[in-house]
Amino acid sequence: MRNIDEVLDDHEKRLRRIELTLFEQGRKNFNFKEDGVPKGIQELIEEGYFNIPRTVKEIISELNKKGYFGTKQTIDSAIRRDFFRRRRIFKRIKEDNVWKYVISK
Repeated sequence: MRNIDEVLDDHEKRLRRIELTLFEQGRKNFNFKEDGVPKGIQELIEEGYFNIPRTVKEIISELNKKGYFGTKQTIDSAIRRDFFRRRRIFKRIKEDNVWKYVISK
C-alpha cells in the first residue's frame, strides 16, 4: 500500500495539471472534449497502457490517477465512439462477460 506522501504527491500533480489547463485556456475557452477524457485516453495509448486488454473500470481508475475525470458513461462513450468506431484504434474483447479494450494490431 502506498504511503500518505505518495498519495498527496499524486493529488498535487493532478491539481497542478487542472489549474494549469484552466489558467492557460481560461474558463470560458476550456473545451472538455479536446482537453478532457479523450486527451487522457490518448496519453494512455501513447504510454502503452492498452497493450493488454483493459476494462472500462480499469481505464476510469487510471484516468483519475492522471487527473482526467468523467462519469462512467462519458468515459465509456468516448472509448467506444472515438477510439473504437471512428479511429479504430481499439478492438473489443469479451472476457468473463466483461468487455475489454486493447490496441488493434
